[in-house]
Amino acid sequence: MRADNVTTKISSVLVGELGTGEQLFLWALRQRLADQGETTPCLVRGFLLACGLAGVETTLGSFERLFDLLGACARCELGVCPLRCACLSRDEATCLALLAAAQRDDQERGTCLATALVGAEKAGELCREARRLAEALARAGHILTDPPAAGRQGQAVH
Repeated sequence: MRADNVTTKISSVLVGELGTGEQLFLWALRQRLADQGETTPCLVRGFLLACGLAGVETTLGSFERLFDLLGACARCELGVCPLRCACLSRDEATCLALLAAAQRDDQERGTCLATALVGAEKAGELCREARRLAEALARAGHILTDPPAAGRQGQAVH
């Protein structure tokens, strides 16, 4: 994964348009990348605040497995915007759509999105990890929806 503000293709989605669950995942993705893949106290506190003491371990563990799989298997490099960026990259929007599809148990859409992120060979594994995280987020009260107006915008870069 990379956080490269020159080559990350952006979507038309803004962070402010997202719900709390979507913003939690996006923040965690960007924070863990900014922390160079480490699980820092900041990341743990964020999940603790969002998921409570009963849900922090399961949710954080699910997120970490999903992050590691994305980092290891992403076709080329997964584009992630900088931590405090107001917009989403196309890959970030795709990740959010994958989690929303997993919560709805929309396996066909989930497989399509996972394939776009990591290729056909690892799509099944990514779908399983996305379902685990989506279930943990749902238990913590975070119901995810597809990012609004996630249409592609030509070759826009951030």
